[in-house]
Amino acid sequence: MKKLIIIVLLMAVTALAFISCAGAEKSTHSQTALPQAPKSAPSYQGNDYYDGYLEETGGYGYASSAPAPTPTSAYQPNPTSVPADRMVVRNGYIELVVTDVDKAIEAINRLASDNGGYVVNSRKWKEGERNIGTISIRVQADNYDQTMFSLREMADSVTSESTSSQDVTEEYVDLESKVKNLEASETQLLKIMETAVNTDDVISIQRELTSVRGEIEQARGRMQYLQRTSAASLIEIRLNETMLDLKFSANKIRVVCNEDILFRAEVAGGSAPYSYEWDFGDGNSSFEKSPTHAYENIGDYNVSLKVIDDKGYTNSVLRSTYIHVIDGWNPANIAKDAWAGFLAFGRGLVDVFIYVGVFSPVWLVIGGITWFIIYRKRKKRN
Repeated sequence: MKKLIIIVLLMAVTALAFISCAGAEKSTHSQTALPQAPKSAPSYQGNDYYDGYLEETGGYGYASSAPAPTPTSAYQPNPTSVPADRMVVRNGYIELVVTDVDKAIEAINRLASDNGGYVVNSRKWKEGERNIGTISIRVQADNYDQTMFSLREMADSVTSESTSSQDVTEEYVDLESKVKNLEASETQLLKIMETAVNTDDVISIQRELTSVRGEIEQARGRMQYLQRTSAASLIEIRLNETMLDLKFSANKIRVVCNEDILFRAEVAGGSAPYSYEWDFGDGNSSFEKSPTHAYENIGDYNVSLKVIDDKGYTNSVLRSTYIHVIDGWNPANIAKDAWAGFLAFGRGLVDVFIYVGVFSPVWLVIGGITWFIIYRKRKKRN
């Protein structure tokens, strides 16, 4: 009998949850402004922080070997309130060319703090002779446009920029309704727990309570994440140094006279497009990125390349006695010439066959007339 009563009560709880859900969709939610990040929020550098979903904890926040930045009370998200405006998560990416990567990272750190934000992570490394850096910051959503403008102003040039926006208002409202319904179910389960006597019933209700509590915490964590990410925009920045990293190569460096050589330039850094000035060391030059050149005389030749980027930055590379031109028998060239001669002979032979084939009717007519004339003459003689 007791089990039957418990089953009936559980069915009533389920029905109540559906009714509450339907009522929540029609209700008018209270509207409060989003919390703002403090302007004195600390700045962080390094790769210790991940500002997103944590699979190991099933929630949203920081994963770090060091203490995560603790927001002040003014920045604590309130999962039971709905923002007055639409909740829009706005993120950006910008790639800058700067004179000094270290100074740029320091300036961006200050910029984030001035706009009510903080540094999420930063990193710097070398590619060839150039310094490369990345830094991610969060700023108050209202200051997003001003921050992007300031980033453009501090750069020598902007090579890439993008902005993405996602409206999460509907998801937030659905999560709020879900939390209310789950809390109502939890309350009813607790009341049932108080009257339960059978051990199996108590274990079953406890299991259900644990599941409901887990869903509540997960939904609240997602709500907090939506509030925080919509209140503070994430901007990812890549920093490239203005220094040009330059090198070049040739597909062969030991050749005979009049043998073609393909040169290739590899340029990184600065601001595209680039202009190229090649000096092959024999009085000839080229302005192509990957020119082909042949030397007419025997000797050792220096090759140099000068590159100028769109902002006027220049770098040059000289390779002394890079190309060696020799005189001698070259099997490759002989084979090449022989193949060319064979192809020419083949083409001529094919042309003969084509002509014979095309004019074959004419030859047949001429042969038939000739045979007929010879045949008549022989017949008259006989």
